Amino acid sequence: VCFTSAGRAAAAAEGGSGRGGGPGAASKGCAAGGGAAGRSSPDRESARACLADLRRACPGREWRLIEVDRPASDVLVVGSHLQRVLCTNDSVMDLSIAGALWLASHGAGWLRSEDGAAPLAVRSQCRVLLSGQGADELFAGYSRHRTAALRSAEGETAFAAAAAAAGPAQAHGADAASHGPPGTDGLIWGEAARQRLRAVLCEDQARIWRRNLGRDDRVIADCGKELRAPFLDRRVVAAAGRQRPEDLVRPGEGRGVAEKAVLRDAAKSLGLASSAVLAKRAVQFGSRLAKQLNQATAGKAGGVKGGDRLRL
Repeated sequence: VCFTSAGRAAAAAEGGSGRGGGPGAASKGCAAGGGAAGRSSPDRESARACLADLRRACPGREWRLIEVDRPASDVLVVGSHLQRVLCTNDSVMDLSIAGALWLASHGAGWLRSEDGAAPLAVRSQCRVLLSGQGADELFAGYSRHRTAALRSAEGETAFAAAAAAAGPAQAHGADAASHGPPGTDGLIWGEAARQRLRAVLCEDQARIWRRNLGRDDRVIADCGKELRAPFLDRRVVAAAGRQRPEDLVRPGEGRGVAEKAVLRDAAKSLGLASSAVLAKRAVQFGSRLAKQLNQATAGKAGGVKGGDRLRL
């Protein structure tokens, strides 16, 4: 979905039957400043890069990217309705996330063909939507997970020493003799760093049902669709629990790409090279909906903050 000041872009993969796979459709959102040139956002550009990856990795399946351009004002129009759907998730940030999901879930947008023909207006018939919920909580996807390791007394000291010793040819400040395998990171993982990261992950996993899952399920169900979260399959959860903390976060890689290292490695092994190095962005920022909503409410005491309570 591409939200403009006057939408958010979405990619949806409608899985078909048969060995070759049917058409795939996905929804991804974006909020821009209006006009044809403004119909872009970090999420939309990421969706297009991922689409190219999928077409290369799975050429036997038809992949469709549905780009949804909507004005941020549409979210305010249905704001009161969404507030009732959100129930106890009543912050401005929740509305930003819910608005993007709600509009993308309808799947009405533009389909661009590979041959460069004019976009075709379509509406996805998907009844089941796949969500990446749980990936961040299980595989250390938030920047606070990287920070948790660095802030432990043992980890922070080791990382600082490794970074100071790194030469220009050592992008990660690591060498096989003293800092572990080359190309991983410059942090010597001590028990303090491991325990701190595990504690933060456990806290996030314990509250995901309250902070995220209920909200997303209610919003998508309101559109007549069913939400499924493959990362929360019991087997995936169990596999995540067996990962070493140092295999989840690579602080030397930098914020945005240091997290979810296991998933990034898996993506690379599957041929999804572009997807493996994309920086993480929250949906309300990647779609630019949060920015557009803040501008739309600028007259209300200078705008709003994500943690503010909804007052529509």
